[in-house]
Amino acid sequence: GKLSNAVEDPEEFVNLLAGSFTDGQRFSTGNTLPLVGRPWGFNHWAPQTTNGRSSWWFSGNDHQFRWIRCTHQPSPWIGDYAWFMMGPQMGGLTSDPIGFWEPRGATIKPHLFDTTTGPDGMRIELVPSMHGAMMRVTFPAFNPSNNEKRICFKNEDGSWDARQRNDGTGELSGSTGRVNGNAHGFRHYIRAVSDEKIDRVDRVGGVSCFSYPRNQVKATVRVATSFISLDQAEVSFNREISPNKHSTIDSLLVEAQSEWRELLNRVEVVDAGDMNEDVTRHLTVFYTGLWRALTFPRRIDEVDASGKLVHFSPYGGGVRAGPCVTDNGFWDTFRTVYPLLGLIYPDKLGDIIQGWLNAFKAGGWLPGWASPGYRESMVGTYGDVVVSDAIVKKIPGFEVSTAWEAIHKDSFNDEPGGHMGVGKAGYRHYDQYKYIPSDVGVSEMVSRSLDFAFADMAVSKAASVLAKESSSLGNSQRFESDAQKLKDRSLAVQRNLYDSQSGLMRPKSRNGHFDSNFVPNRWGGGYTEGSAWHHSFPSYAVKELALVHGGRDNLLRKLHEMLETPGSFQVGGYGQEIHEMTEMRAVAMGQYGHNNQPCHHVLYMFALLGEHASTAEYVRHVMNHAYGVDFYAGDEDNGEMGSWFVLSALGLYSVAPGATTEYVLGSPLFRHVSIHYPSLDAVPDLNGKAYEPRTLHLVAAGTSSKNYRVRECLWNGDRITAPVVLDENIRHGGTLRFVMEAESDPMQPYDVDAPPYVASHQYNGGGGGSAISSGESSGSSSGSSEEAAQAISELANFKRASIALTGSLQEQVETYSHAAEEAEEKVKQLTEELVAEKQARATETSSLQSAIQEQSREIKDLESKIESMDSADSTNHGGGGEDLQQELLKLKTRLESEVNERKRTTILLNMLNDHNERLTSLNEAALSSNTPHTGIKSHTLSSSSTSSPMLEYISYFGFLMALFGCVWALSSSSGGSNSRFRRSKDTSHIV
Repeated sequence: GKLSNAVEDPEEFVNLLAGSFTDGQRFSTGNTLPLVGRPWGFNHWAPQTTNGRSSWWFSGNDHQFRWIRCTHQPSPWIGDYAWFMMGPQMGGLTSDPIGFWEPRGATIKPHLFDTTTGPDGMRIELVPSMHGAMMRVTFPAFNPSNNEKRICFKNEDGSWDARQRNDGTGELSGSTGRVNGNAHGFRHYIRAVSDEKIDRVDRVGGVSCFSYPRNQVKATVRVATSFISLDQAEVSFNREISPNKHSTIDSLLVEAQSEWRELLNRVEVVDAGDMNEDVTRHLTVFYTGLWRALTFPRRIDEVDASGKLVHFSPYGGGVRAGPCVTDNGFWDTFRTVYPLLGLIYPDKLGDIIQGWLNAFKAGGWLPGWASPGYRESMVGTYGDVVVSDAIVKKIPGFEVSTAWEAIHKDSFNDEPGGHMGVGKAGYRHYDQYKYIPSDVGVSEMVSRSLDFAFADMAVSKAASVLAKESSSLGNSQRFESDAQKLKDRSLAVQRNLYDSQSGLMRPKSRNGHFDSNFVPNRWGGGYTEGSAWHHSFPSYAVKELALVHGGRDNLLRKLHEMLETPGSFQVGGYGQEIHEMTEMRAVAMGQYGHNNQPCHHVLYMFALLGEHASTAEYVRHVMNHAYGVDFYAGDEDNGEMGSWFVLSALGLYSVAPGATTEYVLGSPLFRHVSIHYPSLDAVPDLNGKAYEPRTLHLVAAGTSSKNYRVRECLWNGDRITAPVVLDENIRHGGTLRFVMEAESDPMQPYDVDAPPYVASHQYNGGGGGSAISSGESSGSSSGSSEEAAQAISELANFKRASIALTGSLQEQVETYSHAAEEAEEKVKQLTEELVAEKQARATETSSLQSAIQEQSREIKDLESKIESMDSADSTNHGGGGEDLQQELLKLKTRLESEVNERKRTTILLNMLNDHNERLTSLNEAALSSNTPHTGIKSHTLSSSSTSSPMLEYISYFGFLMALFGCVWALSSSSGGSNSRFRRSKDTSHIV
């Protein structure tokens, strides 16, 4: 049975008011809304507590109640669109009703809004469907003032067509086109019906009401909407909320609650620990964060009368086939929301990715921010990262060819204009300099460059995956070419922007000079919503970043410095203190700002660099102090802040989605969590295999509020030596155990240079179980049957282990082959340089020989003159003889110098000849003895092979090291500033 501390009804832990107790423009504790709706809902429903004249039309601190608002607002900074309001009234008709309530006293859950308002005591219950809702109003039976009773609808963008039908019930329809941003012909169509008979329809301004008898106690309205037409709203009405489908709101409530429970229970907290105040708080924050992750992006597709999935596209206009999504800012969500969806809901993520690809097909670009169409907000092309991550992790259910077309276009094109917020602004400069210079008129150039570089690395990884899977050699080569170019450009950006003096990423001009007016904690200018501290530690290539810093220890010191430097700031380009600055200071972790997204990966970099204890300590501190049951440390943008908490609580965090399939091993919050994956027989993965039901168990039996340091991790009983695990291993189920410090004796620390763990029990498309089915018998099974079953199981395990080993070796072979190709190209380059140097030395020798011959003739002439002078009278010619002797001494000195130079040049020339001969012989030997480059791809992986690719590479690279030593000896001995082998700068800091 279930443990007493297991979570059975996770939706009951969700607090929709979390993040709403805020003065969001001055200090955000979430800037959220209590959004009632279905997962990734077409509509959301929330209470409106103000007159609605700004995006902050609800606050958890307000005690006035105005309306239930049908909303599509993803963020107050983006605003709402296509909204309308509805709610009950008693007494005189008004377009601006005011009731009174206590938000914390209401029941507000993902599937239900239920409250009673004063002064009249009207109870309002609302339950959502995907494209509509049912609302039941319970009016007070005691009505001493004989007040009129109504359910009203408000449209601020027009009027309603409302009438009393022949059966006495009420019917209302209308539409609104209140849309922000770029959206082509976008409207919201609404249809509402009253279950009960009405007396009449009342109207005032943009408000139309169903007016009921004054003794009416209960009244129910059913509302359905569409972005396509009123007819489509009718289709959704009949499919989702008609009386034939749900006779009462209670029936719809069971359906809505079951849908949320099923999705939230994908992450089952089997053992939360001893139920106390801390554990209850953690469960509330955990499931609230998971709910936030399932709220956006918004699915705006609909099922038409023929049963086909269609949508009206805000990106290109018109009704189109397939899924479509909106209300999402990739700058925020790529970091945690999509990695969480890929880990827990891969079956749902495929449709969402296809929704974004349909936006690309309609509008020509992947959005950066969408609501409902293209919005110009934030920077970067992080939609590329999300799509690339889906390709690399082989998420099922989307068009891979369209995906590549979309991310390839983003990778090599500037923004098109038109305030769409797409493409790479400043691309020409970015591609030319491998960073965006500070003097070309592009804002936020440091952040923007690093954002582009992150996308480059992710798309490079996707291209590499597609190259391996391509059936065409030509396509494979094109993929490989793009992959290499994007990877090189990505790595060049962080090298070019890194300033060794400050240890941070710094604005740089076209001529290569760093900005002299640089202050590390100054916001704006080259940076988006932050300073150099927040944008100097990109995570897409951490090992290469460590090299840029001069080694792992240097990078670790800089990360610690970030957390220890006082959290002061200069407003810089913003001109005033913005809320992100204020919130960062309140986090009280130095320059680390958990209130905003750019820093969210930083704490996990410690583990990648060998300090897992630092990651565990800092992450647990953030979970305890930057999150609460009703607050976040800053804006909870589209589920990003909540997803960070969920991933951290699981002990798995993706620091570089798209760029790698690794999850950094963290410190789990709960003792045992199970992630349940459903069967996906109808949706094969990219390898054509059907997904089977499976479960991933995350076990940390010894975790507690005080014991959060992990001693070691085990995957299916085998110790993990690296600080990461791979998605391709854990996604197929198994047990990942985190052994806490108090549970075991000291162990060896993680090896940060070890390869990511590869499971010995690889997924083979069959769920990992035995292929033999056994029936039940009335008696006990025989020993021979058990032994046979065990033997078969062991054989199957051996087969899976062999497959895993083969895949691992093949991956190593491919890695070595690529390294060999790079090495041979370097050898070729060095050979050419050596030949050129040899020719230069030969020319120099010839010149020296000519000069020595000429000087020898001069010496002989002088010696003849001296002899004739010696025979003359010393009194008359002595002075002239002394002058000639001095001239002779000078010439002899010059001659000795030239002779020495000739000797040195001759020695160097001989060295060059010798090295060139060695180079030729070694290269010929390598080519004739199955070198890694020429023979590695045909190298068999059979156990009988005696040739070791690794030994071949050691020999090959040993030869390269000898060659570099030769070149260095030449450059050092020459001493000339023009030598092509002379180091232009000190490289001793490179690891």
